[in-house]
Amino acid sequence: MKWIAHLVIALLPAAAAAQAPTADGDTWYDTVVGMAVYGTRSGRIGTVIEVVRGADGQPVAAIIGLDPAIDPDGRALPLAWDNVRGQAGRATLIAPWTAAAVRWLVRREG
Repeated sequence: MKWIAHLVIALLPAAAAAQAPTADGDTWYDTVVGMAVYGTRSGRIGTVIEVVRGADGQPVAAIIGLDPAIDPDGRALPLAWDNVRGQAGRATLIAPWTAAAVRWLVRREG
């Protein structure tokens, strides 16, 4: 069974507030769903499968579906190693919605 954890993190209130929702309720951060994710020193590691929102509707985390052949190397991800190590062996990786993680998620190439 898949699990989803909500992480307590600093949000990007200025960036989120700067973009109003579209007519169908989507916002700029919804556009990362389906995007390929690349390691900082490697090629593609997976795809963003969901943006988790808090009670206020703002993003708190991104769930990345890892490619089956990839063993994420914490040194190649802009995330705290404690966060990555705790998720070792899972098919998904939960990335907190921090400024560094968002810059990493929206990169277009590895």
